[in-house]
Amino acid sequence: MKRIRTMGAALLALTLISGVRAQGGPPPLDMKAVALTAELFTAIRHGDRAATLAALEHGADPNRPNWLEMTPLDWAMMTGKPELAALLSSRGAKPEGGIYGSSVVSAVILGLDDQAVALLEKGVPSDSKRPDKATTLMLAAAFGAPKAIDKLKPSAAELAKQDIDGATALIYAARRGQVVTAKRLLAHGAVVDQADSHGRTPLMYAAMNGHKAVVTLLLAAGAKPNLTDKEKATALHLTARYCGDSTVAQSLLKAKASVSARDANGKTPIALAQARHFVGVTTVLKTAGARSEPVRAALKPDVAVQKSLVAMENGMKRFLSQSECASCHHQGLGVAVLGAARLKGFVVNQGILDGNVKRVADNLQQIAPLIGLSQSDPKLAGIVPTSEVDEMSIANAYLFWGLDGTQTKTSPEIAALAQYAATQQQPEGNWRFTLHRGPMQESLITATTLQLLGIKRYLKPEQSAPLLAKAQNWLKATPGKTTEDHAMRLLGLRWSGLETKALQRDAQRLIALQNTDGGWGAKPGTASDPMATGQALYSLRVAGASITDGALRQATNYLLRMQDESGAWYQNKTIQPFNYFFDTGFPGGESQYSSFGATGWATLGLMEMADRPKTARR
Repeated sequence: MKRIRTMGAALLALTLISGVRAQGGPPPLDMKAVALTAELFTAIRHGDRAATLAALEHGADPNRPNWLEMTPLDWAMMTGKPELAALLSSRGAKPEGGIYGSSVVSAVILGLDDQAVALLEKGVPSDSKRPDKATTLMLAAAFGAPKAIDKLKPSAAELAKQDIDGATALIYAARRGQVVTAKRLLAHGAVVDQADSHGRTPLMYAAMNGHKAVVTLLLAAGAKPNLTDKEKATALHLTARYCGDSTVAQSLLKAKASVSARDANGKTPIALAQARHFVGVTTVLKTAGARSEPVRAALKPDVAVQKSLVAMENGMKRFLSQSECASCHHQGLGVAVLGAARLKGFVVNQGILDGNVKRVADNLQQIAPLIGLSQSDPKLAGIVPTSEVDEMSIANAYLFWGLDGTQTKTSPEIAALAQYAATQQQPEGNWRFTLHRGPMQESLITATTLQLLGIKRYLKPEQSAPLLAKAQNWLKATPGKTTEDHAMRLLGLRWSGLETKALQRDAQRLIALQNTDGGWGAKPGTASDPMATGQALYSLRVAGASITDGALRQATNYLLRMQDESGAWYQNKTIQPFNYFFDTGFPGGESQYSSFGATGWATLGLMEMADRPKTARR
């Protein structure tokens, strides 16, 4: 999450431009150093050795961090450029790293196990000084680096270390289904049932996310299946609530998991499985002696939406109080959802919505001077925060979505951002970014589609028309690979001006990817999840599909079944942690940001299927 905290550093630009330094305040920005750093980071991003050397010869400091507090060596490792990392090291780049950890951390996050071992053998420190307290061992466990784990030779104390949320290295491995690294941790002496701050053990995380091999491994190592988390849920409860994998349930039952235990909501595993329509798990539980229980009817779409809005607002309020900047998830997606809800007549906390919109406006005001400088001098093209790492396009795409969703009027700062975004369109017609961090920052189609909203609303028609046409042509020519691609392509074609009749074939292609349970998986053939389902449902409605369409009704029922009592939907975290975690109190623990995204999309989808309530704003 450091990006959210550090873009506020652009405030320093104001002291540069005004030439005034507040007494006791930070020194003015050294624009020459900023420009040289941008030149170096851009060269690394392109994998250009000659340009990297040129930047260093021009005076770029190989240890100077960028806006995100990444060092050039961090960036070379994160983008998989080991040859440039070696070049930087030969020019004095220090391997210790900063808030993201040493270069060993970057290697293990990328799954470069042999490279991580080689760095350790060279004496590169393995310490990780991340604010979320994620150790190198934890990250090696999560991203499949067993050789690095053996090289680290973890002690009992290291194996027992917990991050800011209480997770151990074994929990990191279990949450992502890493059976090989989990096995190595156990061989080194990891405590199999050590729980995190939510009371959840490695077995619980493996079970709730459907990682059968890890479940089998942990049970064989002595994991206790009837331990409960702080919600009094066992691993079997979590299986029945989330993954719905009957083979995982069978493994737990074989280990004597209780079929009659009740969680904090009074639910037994079979009650949860029945409510979710997990037929396989229900059958397995009945065979083990569980008795069917009355299933409470699912909420109506409008009630489910209202409940989810409260959960999102609470998360957005806390995020706003803990961060300094605007984010893709809370101030992008979150604002877009609340804005859409307000327009449709749902009860929205106007203070929370206004506070988040103001945060976007404040940040744009901070970076507007840098945008102006970058536009006036080609040599300063990379000084806009995060543009040097190719992150600005995806960031402003989400912010445009929020601004458009709240029908925010233009301002000089928003207009400047729109003008800047126009210059970032690629020759082919799309917008791009470098770091792929699913589920919210994974698709170039998404980046392009969301940009269209800002281009349409905040540029003059004569400026926007050619940009929209070019983007539309790119979207037409770009086939989708994932459900998000297909859904966002449909939205992009609609928002770029195509009529609903012209979208029928694309809509049917998306419907054809629907699973039998009514949901969509992230990729064709994968298990359904709330984010992909919300994206598909919302895009089909925007493209003109009727609420009476059978596929849409099935999707609606899937989302209603999968909503938790908190109002949120759960989505497991799989993102590579090029940022760091902090807690906003949103449900999901360390998966709360992916769950926030899933909740936002599920809410948007259900809003399109709900009766329009007539209620006042809060």
